[in-house]
Amino acid sequence: FAATPPWADLRMILSQATTGDSAKCLMIIDVSRAYMYAPVNEDMYVDICDEARGAKSEGKCWKLLKSMYGTRPAALNWQRELSRDLEKHGFEPGRASPCTFSHATRGISLFVHGDDFMVVCNRRDVGWLKEAAERRFTVKVEVCGHGVGEAKEVTILNRVVRAVRGGWEYEADQRHGEIIVR
Repeated sequence: FAATPPWADLRMILSQATTGDSAKCLMIIDVSRAYMYAPVNEDMYVDICDEARGAKSEGKCWKLLKSMYGTRPAALNWQRELSRDLEKHGFEPGRASPCTFSHATRGISLFVHGDDFMVVCNRRDVGWLKEAAERRFTVKVEVCGHGVGEAKEVTILNRVVRAVRGGWEYEADQRHGEIIVR
């Protein structure tokens, strides 16, 4: 119930990493418990789990204030919340896909798939973007590139991206090859 980016968007982001400025790197950002940052947009109730059920809770339920995994509107609520947050930081949504964003003044391109982001940015913007994400969400961040201390290989959506001498390598999901062989 939320937009899913076409794989061409991921390849576009990788293409941007390979062209132009050699100070570019990739950031992989994974938001922990992403849906729980998004407020619900309609009344939604759930049963009280056995662990939390007490004598006074018989016949009662909980009203959700934040989105919960497994509910229909959760992914869309998260996408809306994330879009609002990115736009607050100067990002503009893509015209062809609501899963890509760009920051014109900083030259940042961002690809979103659920709670996973792949970002192409200049090294000087890594700290700014990481700090902005950490201020709002609990995140895991990996930086991949040709610079000192940067990872030379990262995985995004079961695809492997490597910083190699003279450029980048992209390896498709290994499970697809296994399925073909099988």
